[in-house]
Amino acid sequence: MTYSNTKKANVQANWKVRVKNGFMAGVMLVIIISSLSNVINQYKTLVDAQKVNNDLELKNAKISQEISDLKQKIEYATSSAYRQRRARQFLGLGNSTDRWIILPKFDGNINIGQEVNESKTLPKYIQWWERFTK
Repeated sequence: MTYSNTKKANVQANWKVRVKNGFMAGVMLVIIISSLSNVINQYKTLVDAQKVNNDLELKNAKISQEISDLKQKIEYATSSAYRQRRARQFLGLGNSTDRWIILPKFDGNINIGQEVNESKTLPKYIQWWERFTK
């Protein structure tokens, strides 16, 4: 082999190695970029999932509070104290220990205005007439 052939073979071998190394570097670069992109997307998904999870936990706490409030209302509505209060309020029923006040009946002709006391003096003969005829 001559010097020019060896140099030519070395250049061809170096070229093949450079192409091979360049191709491998390109593949590694694509793999690294896609891995980083995948990690970023997974991080975004994780953050979104945490937000949704927090919202659901808040809704769950509100619903749990509403359920406990409704259970307390059901317990009160089925209690005897509630039934007695409703019977007093709507039916006018009470216990034997209750004291009742009987109010006068309202006839609807109550004069709310100021009363005027005018004294009419009738003549004497009319006064005598009314006294004997009544």
